[in-house]
Amino acid sequence: MQMDKKTLSIALLSLTCLFLICLQGWTVNTQQKVVYYPSTHNFICAQHSPQQQRADLSQQKTPKDAEKNSELPEKQPSSPTTTIPTTTTPLTVTTNSRRSSGLSTPSLPAVSPKEIDMKYYWRIFRQTVSDLHQEQFTILIMTYKRTAILQRTIPHYCSAGPSLHKVLIVWNDVMTPIPESLTKIPCGQTKLEFITSKENKLTNRFVPYKEIETECVAIIDDDRKVLIPDLLFGFETWQQFRHRIVGFEERTYDTLPDGTFFYGTKKGLQSEKYGYSAMISATFIMSKTYLEMYHQPHFLPSAIYDYINKNMNCEDIAMCLMVTDFLRRTSFPQTCCVSVNAKRFPINLEATNRGGYRGLSMRRGHYNGRSDCLNYFAKSYNNTIPLIYTHAKVAYNDHNYYKS
Repeated sequence: MQMDKKTLSIALLSLTCLFLICLQGWTVNTQQKVVYYPSTHNFICAQHSPQQQRADLSQQKTPKDAEKNSELPEKQPSSPTTTIPTTTTPLTVTTNSRRSSGLSTPSLPAVSPKEIDMKYYWRIFRQTVSDLHQEQFTILIMTYKRTAILQRTIPHYCSAGPSLHKVLIVWNDVMTPIPESLTKIPCGQTKLEFITSKENKLTNRFVPYKEIETECVAIIDDDRKVLIPDLLFGFETWQQFRHRIVGFEERTYDTLPDGTFFYGTKKGLQSEKYGYSAMISATFIMSKTYLEMYHQPHFLPSAIYDYINKNMNCEDIAMCLMVTDFLRRTSFPQTCCVSVNAKRFPINLEATNRGGYRGLSMRRGHYNGRSDCLNYFAKSYNNTIPLIYTHAKVAYNDHNYYKS
């Protein structure tokens, strides 16, 4: 049965009107959603209709548009911004002045905690060079009233060879200018730079200074002398375990019968059986990314961060706790550290009594204070210590490597 032209036209007109009515009802309906603006890399949660989303994207200015409309007043940001480099696109976040250590430190954007964790996880594994033999590391030494010892350790580390990019000295004696006798020490082909801290804070040793231009950082006490072959072997070990802290001086903790935590080990307790679970920062070889994470409350609870600067103790325990908890969230439960079996144990120059300021670790009550740290830090981890024991150590199998 055939329809005449008039009936067909009426049917088509009715269908068209029905479609327009449905479309209008759909476009005016709004819903709560997360909008991602590619040009600014910001996640914004807002009430947006589809038309508003398209209008927002169309209103974003290019550099040329900004020049044309420069006479128009622009909305000022509420706080300065800092860009964290990633493997793909930069992540723009607002700075957090609460943890300023001579430079701005970033807070976190409004994205899921899991997404934040994974962004930093993959940054740790990024490789800046195609050949690992061309990769370099930076030595970072924070010092306080140790001029005589530095005159011996700086030339020693400057002889590390082409794998060392820079020796960076953080001068924490804020009331005393840096002696000219230190700044004029020859360092061969290696760069030697000094940074003067604004405050004498223990967390200054874990600041991601812009002068650190390598992914690997060897944080060494100003009174520690590590043999160059051992230091280079530690760097090679880190290249295979980029997500962990490599060091030479392991430590552990234990749980006492009353449920409190004890720094160290006691005969008959579990730490004697299961090995070590942390390192001391006399020598830390680690990723610079962990330095950035250390100043963000998402990774290291604010209560722990403030406790460190108030009591001038346990900054290395906090780093080990942070790394262990981070690896548990992003990968699987594993130890934070890799211990290197050095040919010669790092030399403590302070113990030789050849001129040096008495360090924090030599003061009365230091080790008891570290047990207090564990019990205080546990409150931020549901009254537990997330550190994981291990017996694993890395040793070099070519003894000729050490003949020098």
